[in-house]
Amino acid sequence: MSFWRTFSWQSQSAIDTIIETGNFTLEDLLNENEILSELKTQNKGLIEFLILPETLHKLVYYITNKDINEDNNNNQGGNEEDEEDEESNNSAKYPYLCCEILCSEIWSISEAIFSDETLLDDLFKYLDNEELDPILAAYVSKFAGVLLGRRFADVVKYLQTKDQIIVKIINHIHISSIMEFLFKIIGSEDQQAELDIQQWLCDSNLISSLIDKINIQNKPAVYENASQTLLSIIMISLQSPGAQFAEPPALLRTLESEECVTKLLENTLKDPCLLLQGLPIIVEIIRNNSVEPINDSPLEDLPAVIRLVASKFETLLELASVDPNDPTIETTFGVIQPYGRHRMQVLEVFTAMIKARYRFIIETLLFDHDFFNFAFDLFFKYEWNNFLHNLVAQMAFVLLTDCEHDDKLMGYMFEKLQLHARLAKVGIENDEQNIRKGYMGFVTKLTDSVNNVSGVNKTIRTILSENEDWNEYLENDYAKITKINSTTMGANNEPEPDDYDDPIEESPMVSNMIAKQGFYDDFPDDFAAGEFDDDLDDILYNPDNRFIENGFITDEKNFGKEFDDDLDDILYNPDNRFIENGFITDEKNFGKEFDDEDSDEMEDESSNNNEEISV
Repeated sequence: MSFWRTFSWQSQSAIDTIIETGNFTLEDLLNENEILSELKTQNKGLIEFLILPETLHKLVYYITNKDINEDNNNNQGGNEEDEEDEESNNSAKYPYLCCEILCSEIWSISEAIFSDETLLDDLFKYLDNEELDPILAAYVSKFAGVLLGRRFADVVKYLQTKDQIIVKIINHIHISSIMEFLFKIIGSEDQQAELDIQQWLCDSNLISSLIDKINIQNKPAVYENASQTLLSIIMISLQSPGAQFAEPPALLRTLESEECVTKLLENTLKDPCLLLQGLPIIVEIIRNNSVEPINDSPLEDLPAVIRLVASKFETLLELASVDPNDPTIETTFGVIQPYGRHRMQVLEVFTAMIKARYRFIIETLLFDHDFFNFAFDLFFKYEWNNFLHNLVAQMAFVLLTDCEHDDKLMGYMFEKLQLHARLAKVGIENDEQNIRKGYMGFVTKLTDSVNNVSGVNKTIRTILSENEDWNEYLENDYAKITKINSTTMGANNEPEPDDYDDPIEESPMVSNMIAKQGFYDDFPDDFAAGEFDDDLDDILYNPDNRFIENGFITDEKNFGKEFDDDLDDILYNPDNRFIENGFITDEKNFGKEFDDEDSDEMEDESSNNNEEISV
């Protein structure tokens, strides 16, 4: 019972009234609206009842069974409509309240739960059902997650003793709350516990079972959540404490194995609907196997995912080349045909393969499939799709920054692909039009990279210098954009007319200040004390014979004194002046005549008052 109810005029709560009767049920308490508030105030009688084994089992029963009122309704009479309404309300109310009670931060309730393992049996037996109610599944997952948070090692140890528990969880992976509970099992913060758990999950065939769920025969919620779980496993594995200093965690090693990648690719490529689920996983595995700088290993020495994806290049190129079925989009600048999410996902796989920086893969794509020609055709065709532009530009940047000395690859880019000519063409067209196309920002960045290549590769420099369109593009549109990009935002970038040509030479004071800061090597013996061209500078640096009078630098002592008025003279020379009643005056006792009259009146009034008092 709370302090305020014990030592105040507050009336007894309904919960206390029920408990004092001694003949009540859990349902009687659940029907009271203040049960949760009483629990938070540590109501002793309520807690003593809730920690009873039979009460705890009934609480678990209510969050794991849909027909919670069947027994109660058989023993009750009355109006059938009222009974139906009450049953409907209780079927939603009881599970919620029971879940809140079980998850409450009451130490005695928590201890009572962990002291009875059969409660865990009742809880996880819920997963044996073929179909789960989403609401009850959320309550079960919440309670199980709270137990993990309180005693992670004990709960995991219990789960490891249960056969097929991981398979049962995966069978209900389409329910988001069940998926989130699996995340909590995987994401242990204890490094040693994480290693043990990951090995147990691998032995339970977690990865293989999730890949099997990415199948067109399953419901969308099944393969979508399975894909999300695999992506989360990659993220959790890469963020684990020892991931950067030791071999990858067991789950990630299993997912990157040749067997699992093969199965994942086969399942993904069976139906276009699965591209958005399987390919993101492939992309993350490729990124995890990327290297720097360019790797010259032969195909047989490359990681499994790189070799297996390379074997599917033909299939992936066909998927990327399929005409989109997406409807056109009307915009203010015309009708746009989207490239499509599925094809974009395929293109992202090629981008990841190029950025993995294996020379064999880069040369295979360039020379055997002429892939960059296809990619830049898409780049300029879908002129408003910046997602596509970004993917193509990333691939080009790899070659232009990491392979600038490779004559074979550079020859492909500038002689066969004619990258510079394509950039110059759209640059000149853009300079002639009023609308700047969506890809022009990437064109400018690619031009920067091409110029950098020409600075280190003589052959490319010669090719560029001989192209008239390229030179025209650099002198016009590119020069304008470069000037704009180099301008400081928000600043007044217009030069001062007098200082535009040579501001340092025209201002000796600036030159002297630069010298004082150490920018010039040779300092004069009398630096900052020499002759100056400007009289004002000479005055500022040599003030020996100057005076500062009334805010002016002057040779004349007391400059401006002739303008002082009489009031200043009075203020600065008050010897013959008097301050009387707030006035500066030559007259002594100025205004005293008014003070004497006032004092006489006050004395007369005082004497009259004294006479009255004496009478």
